[in-house]
Amino acid sequence: MLPVADVFDRNNLLVEFEGLKINIYRFSRISDTMEWEIPLHAHKNFELHYIFAGRGEVKLGMDDITVTAGDFYICAPFIQHSQKADRTDPMQEYCIECEIECVENDQNTDRKILAQLISLYGKCYNRGNNEKILLMFQELENLYATKDTFASRIYTKSLMLSVILYMLTAIGKECGDVNRKGFVFLNSQRAVSIRNYLESNLMNDITIRDCANVFYLSERHIDRIMKEEYSETFYQYLQRLRTEVAVRLLASTNMSVDEIAEKSGFGSYRNMIRSFKRLQMKNPSEIRREALREKQKGVDGK
Repeated sequence: MLPVADVFDRNNLLVEFEGLKINIYRFSRISDTMEWEIPLHAHKNFELHYIFAGRGEVKLGMDDITVTAGDFYICAPFIQHSQKADRTDPMQEYCIECEIECVENDQNTDRKILAQLISLYGKCYNRGNNEKILLMFQELENLYATKDTFASRIYTKSLMLSVILYMLTAIGKECGDVNRKGFVFLNSQRAVSIRNYLESNLMNDITIRDCANVFYLSERHIDRIMKEEYSETFYQYLQRLRTEVAVRLLASTNMSVDEIAEKSGFGSYRNMIRSFKRLQMKNPSEIRREALREKQKGVDGK
């Protein structure tokens, strides 16, 4: 069952600090005392979770984590994750959903920081009492309930920034330096995140530069990660992914080939045909005919 969440809505809250622009989209609290579960999903923003009561199981990328009261973790963009509250003692939490990006004039140093955030904080957590952070979250909840004045906005921004920086700093200390083996593992995590990003944006005209901007990595680094993990360059992998989607739609729907070309991100039937030829595949008409024959065999067999 999905949890009942209280959302504290005050429109978007924008905070800038040391070359970073933090746009808070959602501040919520789950205080459901019934058993609940959120299935595996991914999204384009950071999510900062603080468990203030109970216990539960969290899946972050390739990691399975047991969390209890006082723990917190950060889920980076396009990391697959899920949550399941303990049946006897369901976890309750605060959650901040935000976008973190570099201010244009401060790209170099801060891009490296954010690249590290996306790599490390998709899987890390900190264990402890953390009464200080709980008090900050409770105060934030009170602020969101007050009349929206200039003074309350300033205080809300400063407190929200304090909470986010506290969590980033604490988890950063726990992570420490990453050795060579760690970087190999992180690249596996990055590759999964890049794949999730591509799948989520397949209909768009995605470029490697877009992907590099999302994950704060160089285009060369993106290509290197994809070659290490999937033995293909970024564009080779993207082309294959689009082709797989097109084949699935040809075999399972009555959509026209033009609609399928659009849906799978090729933009036009001509581009889709070109891609099929490059990958030495049958043409779309043959794929659809074969799928229909297989379906008919199944019907006749019954």
